[in-house]
Amino acid sequence: MYKYIYWYKFASPTQDYKPVILLTGGSSEVGVATAKLLSSHPEYRVVVTARDTATLILQIPENDHVWIMPLDIVDEESRSKAVEKIFERWGRVDIYINTSDICYRSSLEETRDEDDLLHMQKNYLGPVSLIRTLLPKMRKNGKGKIINISSVSGLLAFPTMSSYSASKFALEGAMESLWYELRPFGIDVALVQPGFIHSAKHSRIKFSDTKPNQEHPYEDMYTSMIPFVASLKNRSLSTPQSIAELTYNVIRTERPPLWVPASFDAEFFYYFKRWFPRRVFLPFFYWLMPNSKNWGHRVTRKHDTIWGVRVIRNLVRYLQRRATVLFGAKKNT
Repeated sequence: MYKYIYWYKFASPTQDYKPVILLTGGSSEVGVATAKLLSSHPEYRVVVTARDTATLILQIPENDHVWIMPLDIVDEESRSKAVEKIFERWGRVDIYINTSDICYRSSLEETRDEDDLLHMQKNYLGPVSLIRTLLPKMRKNGKGKIINISSVSGLLAFPTMSSYSASKFALEGAMESLWYELRPFGIDVALVQPGFIHSAKHSRIKFSDTKPNQEHPYEDMYTSMIPFVASLKNRSLSTPQSIAELTYNVIRTERPPLWVPASFDAEFFYYFKRWFPRRVFLPFFYWLMPNSKNWGHRVTRKHDTIWGVRVIRNLVRYLQRRATVLFGAKKNT
């Protein structure tokens, strides 16, 4: 829907120079699709980066407006050298696109410290540090764009994906703050938010080292969520190519919005979370999860009660508190 809503803001690049685009995470599926699309537009000069460029070079041939460069987003020295080389050759960076992404699936209890750190480095700390390096130079140009490929997990956390969601929530919060900070200087900030993408990526997501078994407390959760997420991805109409095309439209948009939902499910979750009262949202969403009523049933020691009994009990407690407040006030007077 984006191209139908913002078509009137689309603009062709300035003809007196070719804007320079720096793309990180070029080896990811979305990164490769975005790099291929941008390389077909000679009106831009594109720097495509990845930690390992051997495979990338075979997919995207270099020419006078496409440059493949090694860059490790989590390494400070690698980031600094890459930026220095770009400015030595082309003298500027007008648009930064971050497609770097890593996702491990695990419950929070079983997530290792090193996996938490890797999520934050790859999905948040690295891109933000690179933005920090670019900003003084971009600000001198009086215009520019910073576009991050985020995720619906930056809006709504899912079970067994706590570390990934934390890194995306962090990225979304930082970019929202940056939107205010850069608006006076003509630099736009946008978050492209894909939901479930139809790709083979879900089959390559790494899991916890702990192997689920019948006594494993999260075994039911894993066995329910894994096929559920795979099914949603297989049915999704969103693809790496469609995300790339949307990103290209954001590049062309004068003053794009901060939040750009990239699929129907992302749009649905965006409004679903805002319209539902917070007290209702989480229990309702938990109820929607596949087989959630049986999660942990083999090992749980939770003392649950019948729904009607729980409602009556809470009502009685509420009336007791109100009576204490009312009669206590009368006694004091």
